[in-house]
Amino acid sequence: MHFNQRLIIFAENLKRMGKKILYTFLSLALAFAMPAQSHATAPEAEAQVEQQLEQPKITVDGNIIQVSNANGKYLVVYDLTGKMVRKVKIDGDDRRFDLALEPGACYIIKVDKVVRKVAIAKA
Repeated sequence: MHFNQRLIIFAENLKRMGKKILYTFLSLALAFAMPAQSHATAPEAEAQVEQQLEQPKITVDGNIIQVSNANGKYLVVYDLTGKMVRKVKIDGDDRRFDLALEPGACYIIKVDKVVRKVAIAKA
Protein backbone atom coordinates (compact mmCIF):
# COMPACT_ATOMS: atom_id res chain seq x y z
CA MET A 1 0.00 0.00 0.00
CA HIS A 2 1.42 3.34 -1.02
CA PHE A 3 1.76 6.34 1.22
CA ASN A 4 -1.00 8.25 -0.63
CA GLN A 5 -3.48 5.41 -0.12
CA ARG A 6 -2.60 5.22 3.60
CA LEU A 7 -3.03 8.96 3.85
CA ILE A 8 -6.49 8.78 2.20
CA ILE A 9 -7.60 5.95 4.53
CA PHE A 10 -6.30 7.88 7.55
CA ALA A 11 -8.20 11.00 6.44
CA GLU A 12 -11.44 8.99 5.99
CA ASN A 13 -11.07 7.40 9.44
CA LEU A 14 -10.37 10.80 10.96
CA LYS A 15 -13.47 12.19 9.23
CA ARG A 16 -15.65 9.34 10.63
CA MET A 17 -14.17 9.84 14.11
CA GLY A 18 -14.77 13.57 13.83
CA LYS A 19 -18.46 12.97 13.12
CA LYS A 20 -18.72 10.60 16.09
CA ILE A 21 -16.99 13.12 18.34
CA LEU A 22 -19.24 15.91 17.04
CA TYR A 23 -22.40 13.83 17.62
CA THR A 24 -21.23 12.89 21.10
CA PHE A 25 -20.45 16.52 21.94
CA LEU A 26 -23.84 17.70 20.64
CA SER A 27 -25.66 14.98 22.57
CA LEU A 28 -23.90 15.95 25.78
CA ALA A 29 -24.52 19.64 25.17
CA LEU A 30 -28.24 19.01 24.64
CA ALA A 31 -28.44 16.78 27.71
CA PHE A 32 -26.92 19.47 29.92
CA ALA A 33 -28.97 22.25 28.30
CA MET A 34 -32.28 20.57 29.17
CA PRO A 35 -33.84 21.85 32.38
CA ALA A 36 -33.78 19.42 35.22
CA GLN A 37 -37.07 17.81 36.18
CA SER A 38 -38.34 19.14 39.44
CA HIS A 39 -39.66 16.51 41.78
CA ALA A 40 -42.05 18.45 43.95
CA THR A 41 -43.19 16.97 47.20
CA ALA A 42 -46.91 16.40 47.68
CA PRO A 43 -47.52 19.69 49.55
CA GLU A 44 -45.52 21.65 46.96
CA ALA A 45 -47.40 20.02 44.10
CA GLU A 46 -50.70 20.74 45.83
CA ALA A 47 -49.72 24.39 46.28
CA GLN A 48 -48.78 24.64 42.60
CA VAL A 49 -52.15 23.20 41.54
CA GLU A 50 -54.02 25.54 43.89
CA GLN A 51 -52.10 28.52 42.51
CA GLN A 52 -53.00 27.52 38.94
CA LEU A 53 -56.66 27.10 39.89
CA GLU A 54 -56.72 30.53 41.55
CA GLN A 55 -55.34 32.30 38.47
CA PRO A 56 -57.83 34.33 36.47
CA LYS A 57 -59.38 32.57 33.49
CA ILE A 58 -60.09 34.61 30.35
CA THR A 59 -62.39 33.42 27.56
CA VAL A 60 -63.47 35.41 24.51
CA ASP A 61 -66.57 34.92 22.34
CA GLY A 62 -66.89 37.68 19.76
CA ASN A 63 -66.91 40.98 21.68
CA ILE A 64 -67.82 39.24 24.95
CA ILE A 65 -64.94 38.67 27.34
CA GLN A 66 -65.62 36.40 30.31
CA VAL A 67 -63.31 36.53 33.31
CA SER A 68 -63.36 34.09 36.23
CA ASN A 69 -61.38 34.01 39.50
CA ALA A 70 -60.43 37.70 39.33
CA ASN A 71 -62.60 39.51 41.88
CA GLY A 72 -61.13 42.94 42.68
CA LYS A 73 -58.60 42.87 39.84
CA TYR A 74 -58.59 44.87 36.60
CA LEU A 75 -59.29 43.71 33.05
CA VAL A 76 -56.99 45.73 30.78
CA VAL A 77 -57.20 45.63 26.97
CA TYR A 78 -54.32 46.86 24.80
CA ASP A 79 -54.10 47.18 21.03
CA LEU A 80 -51.05 45.69 19.32
CA THR A 81 -49.15 48.97 19.55
CA GLY A 82 -49.36 48.72 23.35
CA LYS A 83 -51.91 51.51 23.75
CA MET A 84 -54.46 50.85 26.49
CA VAL A 85 -57.93 50.62 24.93
CA ARG A 86 -60.05 49.71 27.99
CA LYS A 87 -59.61 49.21 31.71
CA VAL A 88 -62.43 47.72 33.77
CA LYS A 89 -62.51 46.73 37.44
CA ILE A 90 -63.81 43.21 37.96
CA ASP A 91 -66.32 43.14 40.80
CA GLY A 92 -67.27 39.47 40.95
CA ASP A 93 -65.92 35.94 40.61
CA ASP A 94 -67.43 35.32 37.18
CA ARG A 95 -68.07 38.38 35.00
CA ARG A 96 -68.87 38.99 31.35
CA PHE A 97 -67.98 42.23 29.58
CA ASP A 98 -69.16 43.48 26.18
CA LEU A 99 -66.29 45.78 25.27
CA ALA A 100 -67.44 46.66 21.72
CA LEU A 101 -63.98 46.14 20.27
CA GLU A 102 -63.27 46.68 16.58
CA PRO A 103 -64.07 43.54 14.54
CA GLY A 104 -61.12 42.00 12.71
CA ALA A 105 -58.57 43.49 15.08
CA CYS A 106 -56.16 41.81 17.52
CA TYR A 107 -55.85 42.79 21.16
CA ILE A 108 -53.84 41.86 24.21
CA ILE A 109 -55.95 41.19 27.28
CA LYS A 110 -54.40 41.21 30.74
CA VAL A 111 -55.93 40.26 34.08
CA ASP A 112 -53.46 40.24 36.97
CA LYS A 113 -50.52 38.15 35.64
CA VAL A 114 -52.54 36.33 32.96
CA VAL A 115 -52.08 37.70 29.44
CA ARG A 116 -53.90 36.56 26.28
CA LYS A 117 -53.68 37.65 22.65
CA VAL A 118 -57.09 37.58 20.98
CA ALA A 119 -58.48 38.30 17.55
CA ILE A 120 -62.00 39.72 17.37
CA ALA A 121 -63.90 38.01 14.55
CA LYS A 122 -65.48 40.10 11.82
CA ALA A 123 -69.27 40.11 11.92
